[in-house]
Amino acid sequence: MTIDTTKLKVDEIRQILVKEYQYEQEKVDEIKGKGKLVELLQNEVASETFSDILDEASIVDSDPVGTLSHGASVNEEAVGQDEEAPSINDPEWTDYVLSQLTENEIQGGKPTVHGLRRITEAAYGEVVQSLTNVIQLPDTGNNNRATVKVTLTVDRYDDKTVQFEGACDVNHSNTEAAYARHPVATAESRAEARAYKKMLRLNILTAEETVDDTLIDDPGDKIRPQQEKMINVLSERLSVNLDKLLDKWNLTPDTLGLTNHSTAKDICGTINSFQTTGVPEQYRLENLNES
Repeated sequence: MTIDTTKLKVDEIRQILVKEYQYEQEKVDEIKGKGKLVELLQNEVASETFSDILDEASIVDSDPVGTLSHGASVNEEAVGQDEEAPSINDPEWTDYVLSQLTENEIQGGKPTVHGLRRITEAAYGEVVQSLTNVIQLPDTGNNNRATVKVTLTVDRYDDKTVQFEGACDVNHSNTEAAYARHPVATAESRAEARAYKKMLRLNILTAEETVDDTLIDDPGDKIRPQQEKMINVLSERLSVNLDKLLDKWNLTPDTLGLTNHSTAKDICGTINSFQTTGVPEQYRLENLNES
């Protein structure tokens, strides 16, 4: 259904909400301003359109107690269908779903788990259970990795029940430092997002799954003590100007201990090669006061 709200008066919008979407008259009358009423109506229209599209799809998923294979359900009160809306199997489907989310349900162009939950309950069915199974707790033996599976049980609007699962593992190597401090909770959020993503057939990462590599702080990727010792010992033995050499990697002797393992490996290899080739003039200690 498509409604041109620009041609509707405030009272007309209120009447549509009451008659078509079963809003209480008193509640509708309390909403002041055409803008808020228009937004409410547009959300209702978007939800029913979304429901009708899902009704055409056959979404299949498996669960621990058996395979549940049913056509997606629709809210019985939904009527009409937006002719311009794509089919769930069309390449434009993911973009269409994103267009149904509100601004605060999208982060960096990616849908949030909260937005997908709302879309699911508005158009697909009620989420009656969200079961979290912590498969692996973080400890020193597994590199502080948490593995979690989330199973969603949904009572569809056609009185059928389906389940969808999502799983995720989290540790310092694949998660920003701020979230890696809470690996179980972070893994649970990502797993839940993946379950909703399966349900709605979205081919995009969710906001919970998106990682900024520059914010990852993996203790396991730090410079090793033996690497730092080798760099200091060899530079002293070979009379290497360590300040100038480390500047090649935007480091100083004071920040050397903060670098990662792979960079430290490069530095060690460079200094070790000096034992065979000799120390280049620009890195010799006698040039400390030059330039």
